[in-house]
Amino acid sequence: MRTFRQAMLLVLVLFISSMSAFVEHADARSVHATSSVDLLEQGSFSDSGQWSIDSTTSFSLEQAEYTEAMVMDNRLSFIHQRPINEVDVPFWSQFSSSDSNFSLGAPDGASTWTTGPEIVLESFSTTGYNDYEILDVHFVSAFQITDTLQQDTIRISLETSEGFDVIKNFAHTPSIDHINNSAWRYNLSSLFDWTWDMINTTILTFDYVSAGGIDDARLVVDAAGIEVTVKTPWYGGEVASASTTIEAYDHPLLIANLSAGTYDGITLSACGIERSSSSSSVGIWESEIFERPPEQRLGRIHYQLDNDSVDDVSIHYRTSSDGVSFTDYEPILAQMELPDFSYVQFKIEVEDSCISSFWIDVNDPSLHLTGRIVGDIDGIDPTYSRWLVFVDGEVVRNEAISIGDISMTIPVGKYLPHDDSSFEVEIKAWFTWDSLGNESTTMFELSNIDLTGPYEIQWDEDPECEAIGIVELIEDGGGIILPFIERCSDDRHSNELLSISFENSNPNVVNVDLTEGQIRIILLPEASGQAIITVTVTDPAGNSYIDTFEVIVSSVNDAPIIDEFPGTIPVERDVPHTIIFSVQDTDSTSLTASTNKSWVNIDMENQTMTITSPNTGYDSILFQVCDEESCTDRIIDIDSMAMPDLVIEDVEFTKDLIQSQVLDVRIYVRNVGQADATMISVRCETDGELVDFTTISMLQPGQISVAICEWGVPNDRLATQFEVIVDRGLNIQEGNELNNEWTSLLTLEQKVEDAEPTDDSALEITPVTSLTISIIFLVVLMVCFILFAPAKIKKIE
Repeated sequence: MRTFRQAMLLVLVLFISSMSAFVEHADARSVHATSSVDLLEQGSFSDSGQWSIDSTTSFSLEQAEYTEAMVMDNRLSFIHQRPINEVDVPFWSQFSSSDSNFSLGAPDGASTWTTGPEIVLESFSTTGYNDYEILDVHFVSAFQITDTLQQDTIRISLETSEGFDVIKNFAHTPSIDHINNSAWRYNLSSLFDWTWDMINTTILTFDYVSAGGIDDARLVVDAAGIEVTVKTPWYGGEVASASTTIEAYDHPLLIANLSAGTYDGITLSACGIERSSSSSSVGIWESEIFERPPEQRLGRIHYQLDNDSVDDVSIHYRTSSDGVSFTDYEPILAQMELPDFSYVQFKIEVEDSCISSFWIDVNDPSLHLTGRIVGDIDGIDPTYSRWLVFVDGEVVRNEAISIGDISMTIPVGKYLPHDDSSFEVEIKAWFTWDSLGNESTTMFELSNIDLTGPYEIQWDEDPECEAIGIVELIEDGGGIILPFIERCSDDRHSNELLSISFENSNPNVVNVDLTEGQIRIILLPEASGQAIITVTVTDPAGNSYIDTFEVIVSSVNDAPIIDEFPGTIPVERDVPHTIIFSVQDTDSTSLTASTNKSWVNIDMENQTMTITSPNTGYDSILFQVCDEESCTDRIIDIDSMAMPDLVIEDVEFTKDLIQSQVLDVRIYVRNVGQADATMISVRCETDGELVDFTTISMLQPGQISVAICEWGVPNDRLATQFEVIVDRGLNIQEGNELNNEWTSLLTLEQKVEDAEPTDDSALEITPVTSLTISIIFLVVLMVCFILFAPAKIKKIE
């Protein structure tokens, strides 16, 4: 029988043997690789079927009318588009100067008829609508022509403060009934620049012009009015949403075991851990030691309280690189990320709180959102228009809808489920408007959502394959097939279970795929150059082998490539017009270009073409680019037009620029273009204020004309900016719209008041006085000549 000492020695030997085997197994196992896991692949929005979208009115299930949600073109879009809020308001005549009172007001069955006298209706009261913007104006009337018009005619006309216009003439027409059927409606919007005063004072006239023949028709008028389409304010609210489900996974969370650790004045109860009733101060719980997962980092700490608890939790942490030697405890700050150490331990103090759960997230799991809000927010309520992000039903971000780019990171480690179950990510946008009725479009767009933090650790070896090396091919030739899969091996799986993928640095040169375990390299048409192909061989555990090889495709000299030109290019006759073209030739750097027109110049260095067309009308230019071996042609269609060009050659002031002086300003306007210009407006301004406005009826090419503005020189300034503008409204299409203004800073002379006469001025001889004296002298001289001249010689018989 063994002694107790021998028995204990045997147990010790067996324990050491078993521990040595365990340690050897643990040492043999190593982390091969770690990788992040994309749990939100649908965040690229490439598959609309992975998202549930909806748009409703706010706080109801009714379908939204102006908001649409969609996943399309690799983005999530909430498009809120409101049209102009238009309302058609009829204003019926309230007075008749022709005593046609049965035709007043809205259609009611009572009517006035005529076979000759006019029916005149007026007074359209627009009270209550004068502050609204006028969009369209229509004439509406319930009237009837009882019989066929063969000789007689009926004319409906209107008169406003802007003039008289005929709405409609009815002649040689069968009977018309707009009383028992719908009222007749005619668009008047283009007749005038309508105002509410014009509408109020419009006069409508129904005139039956009888030829005295066989016609037996009557004009019957029930009502007539003016229907105005106005823009009115409105308000409302709609919400768009998109949600997707993230499948169950090992979420990057380290959940604390509240039943483990060290207790001091604290106890484990039904709600979690709380201060024990026997403790007169705070309760302290020191957690187990948390180890950082390989090649990851610890993120933020989170805890949840029982519903009835108050938040008086104080948390401290300490770190270690080896799990043995720890730093001193330091307080945790709100939303603080833990420093990058391998081990961490926590000390929690509570007074009245009950902690139901405590956890650390790994890699700070976060949602990264990229997108933008574009369009306009006219009428969008800045307070109630929001967009929100939900994770597992909890709001993680609440932002106002405002124009600009979206690029944000939202930590979500607090909201991930602890049981590694699936959860939902949802985006919602509330569009609430209080608008004046303007048209408005706002688009909320997300181009990508990423969820970072999830990771995967791989523990076995990579597959191994033979290197491929350099592959050399010739453009326009055949591709190549390379044996590959049979040259690979894996430590745990057969080759049939290996998956192979490719990354091509230059897909414009070659395509690469796998066919029956062999690599197939396919040349693209007219492509040459270099491509780096990365081959990734992955086993079922996710371990991979990566090899990179080079594919070199030698070039063959191809013809130049010319980008397409617009369908028809407008140019001005005899005026140089520059067109930018684009020519590429990867095989040659010495290209020549030519055209079939002598009036086209080509600059190959800057890739521009200058066209100076001598003719008007349509023309075609043959454009040819050649390299050393071949040529490429393009046809360019142009539309050559002759246009006027107005310039101000000179401005003259007919008098000195003295304050309060009234003078004429002569403006010399010349047409230096190639076509007539008619109804040329000439506007004179000083310091931005209108002085005078005149019109030149027509200027032929080369012709000059003088426009005169009358100007009263201001008496309250010594300098002024004088400006002359020709064709301010750009009603005349010119070859050059930048030479229609003349501006000058004028210095004004101060007006001098007349001085009091003096004695010296009385002696001053003026030109008038001098002329008077001269006339008197001549008269005196003639009188003297008559008196003292010799007597007349008489003839003696």
